[in-house]
Amino acid sequence: MQFNPVIFNPYSFGSYYQSYAKYKTPETSLDLSKLKKLFDDLLLTKNLSDSMAILITGSDGRGEANPQIARFELIIVYDPSANLKFLKEQVKKLCSNYEHKIDQNIEWRPKDDSKLFGYYEHGDKQLSFPTRCLDARYLSGSKALAECYKTRFLEQLRGDEGRRLLRQFKKESLKDSLRQLKKILSPNSGVQRNLESSISQLKHAALRSIQYYVALKLLMDFAHNKDFSIQDLEQKRASTEERLKFLEDMELLGRYKTLLVTYHYYALASERSLSIEVTQDLLQTFNEIYTYVSSKLEKIKI
Repeated sequence: MQFNPVIFNPYSFGSYYQSYAKYKTPETSLDLSKLKKLFDDLLLTKNLSDSMAILITGSDGRGEANPQIARFELIIVYDPSANLKFLKEQVKKLCSNYEHKIDQNIEWRPKDDSKLFGYYEHGDKQLSFPTRCLDARYLSGSKALAECYKTRFLEQLRGDEGRRLLRQFKKESLKDSLRQLKKILSPNSGVQRNLESSISQLKHAALRSIQYYVALKLLMDFAHNKDFSIQDLEQKRASTEERLKFLEDMELLGRYKTLLVTYHYYALASERSLSIEVTQDLLQTFNEIYTYVSSKLEKIKI
């Protein structure tokens, strides 16, 4: 597997992103290249390079992260024969120095985990969250463990349990994002129309509705097509844009790119305390996405 430590390609998403991608503050000084070096040095110094694999997931795994507000999400796959307590102590020491940029809720997985498909702890619940593994990209450590993680993910996805978990993901995550989107569109919802609320609405309702829908479609193709390999997924279908092109959904791709640029631009405006008017055009796009994804979702049978 290849890992290219680039957070985002601004030239594929327009001038707004090109301008804000150059904007740096001391709080955003930790990028993926530096994070990779920190882990490379740690694993080499402590002789842990064969004991665990560090993977980056979430928006950074897809190459779509917002450097103003995003934190790195990590998955660590480890050899069960290693001293887990020692591994966690070393990782905690490193990550605690960057609490503003690294999500401290790190997902630890033994390489022989029977739930690699994507059970994710959320409070006192375990949710089916296959996008965690789907979006994960190798960052540091053992490439063999990283490949084992992805290969077992594919095996579990193609079994009976995989289909059940996909149904659960559709019900709990995708439909929940659509419900949020529907609430935003309701004239009597009391939802605010200011800049800060729009940033949240863009991320948690609009963008996630598309991301989860696309992930579900891709995972179903992945499960049914035996020729679909881990390498295909890693090299060609990492970002939501690449996945939409693979699914040949150009209509949704155009809306997604517009929303993603808007989300990044709004986040930059908020960071710089700029006054930005949230127009009705955004709500119109929300409505188009809700209608489109809802109609497509009804036709998906798992």
